[in-house]
Order: sequence, then structure tokens, then C-alpha cells
Amino acid sequence: MDHLPLISLAAAWPSQVVVVVAVDVPNDDSARLKALGICVGRKVQIVKRGDPLIVRVVGTRIGLSGRLA
Repeated sequence: MDHLPLISLAAAWPSQVVVVVAVDVPNDDSARLKALGICVGRKVQIVKRGDPLIVRVVGTRIGLSGRLA
């Protein structure tokens, strides 16, 4: 089975739906992202690229700083 390349959220294109396979940020940021619904296994749709990156998670739009994306 072929695997798709891993990319950061910031590298995904608008309207693209991605699945989070890892959260590689410091623990405080990881806990905040998890509280927002961004966790391993979750589908995330990219709404707008840039800083902030806008994503849709579980029907809610969330802005993420470029550092976190």
C-alpha cells in the first residue's frame, strides 16, 4: 500500500482535507490544540492559508498561527 507524503497543515491547500497523524509542538501548545479538536486521527479541512492559517475542525473554523501550523 502506498503512503501519502506527510506535510504540515501550513503546506496543505485550501479546501484540502487532511488527517492529523502527529502533533509536533511543545506540550502546552499540544494541549491547547487538542482542546480545540486538533488531535491525531482527526480530519481537518484547510480554509485559508497564511498567518493565521484557518482550518475547519468538527464544523468549527479555527485560526492557527504560522508557528503552530
